Amino acid sequence: MDASYDKSKIGKSISRGTDRAVYMYDTDQVIKFSTLSLLLGKKIHRKMMRDYSISLRYFGKYIVETKDVSGDVERQYVEIQKYINGVPFNKTHARDTLLFSQLQEIIQCMNAMVGDGYAPIDLIGHGSLTGRCLSNVFVGENGKLQIIDVTLLEGRSVGSIGLCTIPIFYLLKKYQNFILDYFWKQRDLIF
Repeated sequence: MDASYDKSKIGKSISRGTDRAVYMYDTDQVIKFSTLSLLLGKKIHRKMMRDYSISLRYFGKYIVETKDVSGDVERQYVEIQKYINGVPFNKTHARDTLLFSQLQEIIQCMNAMVGDGYAPIDLIGHGSLTGRCLSNVFVGENGKLQIIDVTLLEGRSVGSIGLCTIPIFYLLKKYQNFILDYFWKQRDLIF
């Protein structure tokens, strides 16, 4: 089976992270191409499908529905999601009671996930490296938090090459905890 998406519907580039290139797709969706596929091949496909399944189990209502459209022939992992018109969660949002309570629920879900032996989900994404935000958690127009990327902070599932990522993921987990603590402090400044 060839890739199950229409290449003519791919629009302008929206974002480029460390592991994905994101484009508008049609009028109300985005299409994401894994840049790690060139290095990891089908292993990244299996990891992303596994990460999505695990994340859906723990974060359910917060996960943006994702459709794998890679196809059998396509070497690259490709997914389509609904376009979320919003912004990454930042310190201003931490001061909003409704948004902060949703973040607390996400953190509780992540703690349950880790307690069950899984790696934590990457909430910070590449955008947090240049600013204090959760670039994988969007605040939508409806005031609902939505997780747009469900990558788990682990590399063992892609084999021996993934072992090289252990120190990187260790540092990312520490930095993610630092960012989450920062949001708690922002919240404490208000109350």
